[in-house]
Amino acid sequence: MQDEINNNNLENKLQEEDKLIQKETDRNYFRIIAGIIIIIILLLGIVIAVYLSRYQTQFRSGAYGSSATEIELANSYLFASPLRAEAGGIERIRITVFILDSQGKGVSGKEVILGKAEGISMGSIQPTTDDIGRALFDITSVNTGLYIIEASVDNSVLPQKLNITFE
Repeated sequence: MQDEINNNNLENKLQEEDKLIQKETDRNYFRIIAGIIIIIILLLGIVIAVYLSRYQTQFRSGAYGSSATEIELANSYLFASPLRAEAGGIERIRITVFILDSQGKGVSGKEVILGKAEGISMGSIQPTTDDIGRALFDITSVNTGLYIIEASVDNSVLPQKLNITFE
């Protein structure tokens, strides 16, 4: 009888060990499956990132390409770079004029004229506005002094004027 009790105890212990081994095996399978799922998600993310990075992103300026031909003088402007240059006819000042419509978009194909000042030589780099409404001029002077530069388009003068100096 003692042998039977010992056998039963031994069988119970073996069954408990089997259950523990089965639980540990189940946990290992779960860990393996979870790891595989995480790897698949990471690989899928990399594939999507590579796929999306192949497309070129383009940004367009708000002043780009107006189909309107109505010029808004109050929106149009000009600027100079630099504002000061050496006199003598060698150093240049670049005058950039932007002709814009009422929405602030560039108006293309407009002829821009800079006012003539005594002692200044003007070079028309691009007197007709491009797709963003820009016209370009270079000016030089052999004489020193302060000059006021104005621009006009369609026989109308822009309200803004530039003060440039040749020293």
